[in-house]
Amino acid sequence: MEREAGIDGIRGLAILGVIVAHWIADPFRSSIATLFGTKAAGIIGSLTYGVDVFFVVSGYLIGRIIFKECNREYFLRGFLIRRALRILPLYYLCVLIFGAYAAFIGGYPDTAPPVWAYLVFLQNFMSGRPTLIFNPYWSVAIEVQFYVVAALAAAACGRRGLIAFGVLLMAVSPSMRALGPTWDLPSWTSPLWRSDALGLGVLLAADRSGRLSSALSATWTALGFVAADTTMMVAGSSGLIVALRANHAVAVCLSPAWLRLCGRMCFSLYLLHQAVLFGLVVLTDNLNPGLPAILAAFGVLLVLCFVIEECMGALLPKVVARSRRALGTAARQEEVATSSFPGGLRSSLGARLGT
Repeated sequence: MEREAGIDGIRGLAILGVIVAHWIADPFRSSIATLFGTKAAGIIGSLTYGVDVFFVVSGYLIGRIIFKECNREYFLRGFLIRRALRILPLYYLCVLIFGAYAAFIGGYPDTAPPVWAYLVFLQNFMSGRPTLIFNPYWSVAIEVQFYVVAALAAAACGRRGLIAFGVLLMAVSPSMRALGPTWDLPSWTSPLWRSDALGLGVLLAADRSGRLSSALSATWTALGFVAADTTMMVAGSSGLIVALRANHAVAVCLSPAWLRLCGRMCFSLYLLHQAVLFGLVVLTDNLNPGLPAILAAFGVLLVLCFVIEECMGALLPKVVARSRRALGTAARQEEVATSSFPGGLRSSLGARLGT
């Protein structure tokens, strides 16, 4: 699927908001409150809700891919292989390097989720507050869990199964936030609490005509306002931007090259930004290293992520092409194996699952 400038622009806004919240709002909250007031400090801190923007965009993009491919042979296997190739190499490299550093040099706290939980994407179910470097990784686990369940729903029940799954997410998560404590870990990082934005993205993808997307997003935003649910408001507003990204005024706001570049690098930026901040704190021996040092570290982060994404962009298409050829070979072999059965019968579900 070709990249869309508007989608990359939305991702760029989201990742820059998350970085500002973690690098500026957290260490300088008291200074910001003193200079500009507590409301300003709270607004900057709330940029961490950029994670919910990512969820809407992921639900939308993954929904489009699944809706397009779910009836194809070997859909599930091919889909999961492509997702794994995009996420696992850099993610596992970060987990292993940072986990080893914390365990053997920095000291890994007993109260933090164990490293093995990050390796199997269960960190968002673990009690205890994560280390600074691993603090954002809970949302990666939610996305991976969403990929797997959404693909299974579509493989089993087709398009209707994925739509039903999206509706379920939009019904369950706000209800859980309304009924239970929302800032106690692991509840706040559980998919039961935080997946309605993903569900909204799926329903936006299901709207082929695009006529209902704006109304759905605006309604979700209004419901969030009535319920005083910030997550719903952010998700609905993000969905509205996704739905209106072709509008000239919106497209102009999302079109700057530097913003789209940040959007294309958003996964690397998200995984590495806290590690770079940690390195800055260690090098300066100062929890508040100052704005010039932070700007320099941001430049280092951009260069590092650009190199990583260029390398991934060069290698990933080749690996995906090889996996597709392997799946094609497996399909031909199975056709030969099943041709001896009467009529060459094959389960449609089995074909989708690649079994």
